[in-house]
Amino acid sequence: MEPEPGGSAGPDPSFGFASFTPVPELEALLPDTLGGQPVTKSSASGRDIALIVGSSGDPTIGTFLTDVGASPEDTAIAFGIAGAGPASAAAVTAFRIGGADPDALLAQYLAAADATVAGGVETESVTVGGKQVLLVTNNAVTVGPNTFYLYASGVTLFFVQSAAEALAAEAISALP
Repeated sequence: MEPEPGGSAGPDPSFGFASFTPVPELEALLPDTLGGQPVTKSSASGRDIALIVGSSGDPTIGTFLTDVGASPEDTAIAFGIAGAGPASAAAVTAFRIGGADPDALLAQYLAAADATVAGGVETESVTVGGKQVLLVTNNAVTVGPNTFYLYASGVTLFFVQSAAEALAAEAISALP
């Protein structure tokens, strides 16, 4: 499928926000390929985030936005997925929170996650892809991957998840 204006791949039945307003500048921060595979990108902003937060059933984002003094209208999110199967897939997310305090952003997200995830989250500081990041373990997930890498750059949180450490390192090294 040919990319639409703004760099997003067209509608995909398994991924994407075809009816949401894309955020091309945020999608541009995500890598175009990982492990030699194209990254399928999608994004949303503002009121679209409110729809995502409201339908997810996950209270972490709502709690986090309240804690940083932001509303969904202050946010934008971009997703990228490459590969298929546990050994060759990677997911990358950029979550921008306008008006947030960059120095407190990461700690505020982790506090919200720890408070809203059953069993909390555990973090370990690691170096991956040339960056100091956090390896976050979600104790509520008992089946499938329960860890992801997390770091902040300015008012944007970056999340990377892959069972393949080489793909995670490639993704993190390509991000700002």
